[in-house]
Amino acid sequence: MSSNVTELNNSTLNKLKSLPLEQQQQVFDFIEFLASRYQGSQSMISKPSRIMGLFEGKGKISEDFNEPLPDDFWSGQL
Repeated sequence: MSSNVTELNNSTLNKLKSLPLEQQQQVFDFIEFLASRYQGSQSMISKPSRIMGLFEGKGKISEDFNEPLPDDFWSGQL
């Protein structure tokens, strides 16, 4: 953990401890609200890691893959 993050954590905790208990509870409630609100969006973002070589040899690219497409293709007549 970087020193900036550690300083931020310590500063946040110190400010939280200086608040009256009722305000500490409000902060905790707000944190729970944020966690529940953004939990769904985080699960959509986090994807399982990819496995290298899982589909190796399963696909084929034709020899003319990089060749220009014929004019018939662009006119819709193909």
